[in-house]
This record gives sequence, C-alpha cells and structure tokens, in this order.
Amino acid sequence: MSACLFVCGLMLPYSAYSIPSSGKHRPVQYQKPRLIVVLSFDQMRGDYIDRWKQFWGATGFNRLLKNGVHFTHCLSDHASNITAPGHAILMTGKYPHKTGIVSNDMYDRILGREQYCVEDTVHTTFGVKNPREWTSPVNLATLTLGDILKQSSPQSKVVGVSYKDRAAILMAGKNADAAFWFENEADGFTTSSYYGFRTLPMWLRLWKEKNNFRQYGKRVWQPLVSAERYAVQDSCAWETRFPMGSTAFPHIMPDTTSAKTKKEYDKAFSLSPFVVEHQFHFASAVLREYRLGLDDITDILNLSISTTDYVGHAYGPDSREVFELYVQVDTMLGNFLKELDR
Repeated sequence: MSACLFVCGLMLPYSAYSIPSSGKHRPVQYQKPRLIVVLSFDQMRGDYIDRWKQFWGATGFNRLLKNGVHFTHCLSDHASNITAPGHAILMTGKYPHKTGIVSNDMYDRILGREQYCVEDTVHTTFGVKNPREWTSPVNLATLTLGDILKQSSPQSKVVGVSYKDRAAILMAGKNADAAFWFENEADGFTTSSYYGFRTLPMWLRLWKEKNNFRQYGKRVWQPLVSAERYAVQDSCAWETRFPMGSTAFPHIMPDTTSAKTKKEYDKAFSLSPFVVEHQFHFASAVLREYRLGLDDITDILNLSISTTDYVGHAYGPDSREVFELYVQVDTMLGNFLKELDR
C-alpha cells in the first residue's frame, strides 16, 4: 500500500510555448509527443524532495525538478490512498467510486466473497498455478488515458511495467498492448493471456534467461551517504530484520544454494535497490521490444517502482534504508532518462 505517490510525467519531444522578450507566453503549435513516460514511485512522500535533493545528482530527480513542473500542494479527495486505488486514479483521473477499485482487496457482492482488486480467474497469469492469483484489468470500471489514446490512435502502443501486478495493470488500462509484473512463482516478470498472449512471449523468456533476478546473491547493499552527512538512526526496534541479516547496514543478500535461502533471497530482493535496478533494465527491454517512441505515433509507457513502498513498510518512512534507497534510485532514474534521450 502507499501513503502517497510521486509521479513524474515525461513527454518527448518538449514543445509548448515560445517566450518572447516581453515575458508573455505566445502560443505556438503543439507537437505530438512521440512517447509519454509516466513514472510512479510508490509511497514517495512529498517532503522527501526538499529534504533529499541535496543528496541527489543532476541527472535524476533534480533534472525533473529543474526542467519540469513541481506541484507542492496536492490533495486527495478520497480516504484510501493505498496502491490499487492510487494507481487507478493516476491514469483515469477518476476517484475510486468511478474506477471500481476501492481497495487492494474488496468484497464482491456478486461472488459473495472477498476479491483481489485485479483478480481474474479466466485469463492465465503465466507461471502462476492458482487461478485465484491470476490477474488482469477486468475489474477496472473506466478508461485510462492509454485506453482513450488507443481509441483515437489504434496504432499507438500502451504498456505497463511494475513489480506489483495491480500497479502495472491499473496504470496501463483495459486496452493496453501489455502489462508486465513480477512473480516469484514465475521466476520473474510475467504477464497475462488477457493481452492476447497464448504463452509467455519468447522475447521475455529469453530476457529472463539472460537476466535472472537471483544473480544478486551475496551482493551487499552499502550506504552511500555517511552518517555525518545524514544523521538518522540506522537501527530501530520496530524495523524489519533484513532476511538473514540485521536491521542496520550493511545488508547482505542471501545466496540461492537451497530452497530456504532462495525464499529468504526473494524477500531480501524485494527490499533492496537491486530489484529497482532489475526493473529499470526490464523497462529498457520493453522500450526496445515494443519500439516505443521511435515513430511519430504517440506511445505511453507506465512504470511504477514498488520497492520504495516495501522498504517504507519494512523500515519506516523516515528510516535510513528509505533514504539510502532513494539516493541509489536517483542514479538509476538518471541513467534511464539518458536512455530516453538517446
């Protein structure tokens, strides 16, 4: 779940107004953006920006702050800001009573039972055995920006990517070309037959073979900022113990030599910057596979970073782990923006 969401919207190329020497805005003809990239950082609190921008470089978050628009007073006119309702709002512009996504888990009066927000027992999630754990956007009751775009521009491509199924699916919408999310049971990123796939796409199988998410075994998550520069207590009684480790840095990833250590690894992976690195690598593969932004037809890539939420829950929103995660994510974001530039 998320206390709030930080959203970066990028449109390439940039073209809106020319500003004459008089300082007045003179409207000029808009260019259609070739690619719209919507980045959501789950549970990124609004005050982080002013608190941490001094620790970020020039190419990531600070680039967006310098060249973009920063809204400092945003209010949500609904009670539940957890992951599913929040991500459904981002690309529909409608509150939960319109999207039909009122919580992560909801009571379905027709089925007479509790239902996961994106549950779909009809369409297969590849690599997942239990139909109650299959997911798709069938429960979304309204259209996203991507859905509306594809109505007027059928050749446009719309894709969603996240660690969480509900984030990728609900941002992408009902008529997306695809949504991809992470499942341990499926050995990494997967998708649903809802999007027209009969099996897991071959390109995705090959990518997972070359980029196994368990490659980070025994890697060490070290803090990059000294305690003198950022004086926050590293270990608190209420923090989650890093799998097979402690509540304080450094955090060492378990190895994957046994079933027990694999299970510990999978949990540790979700609480580390390595999963964000893995996800940005995968997003780059999606860019190439779908050739997003390479012609004059507008495409949309929806990308939600979930690890910021998991680490916030495990260690607390003001923990050293959350701070250090954002310092490392800033570099990854900067590299991803450079790739979009190219």
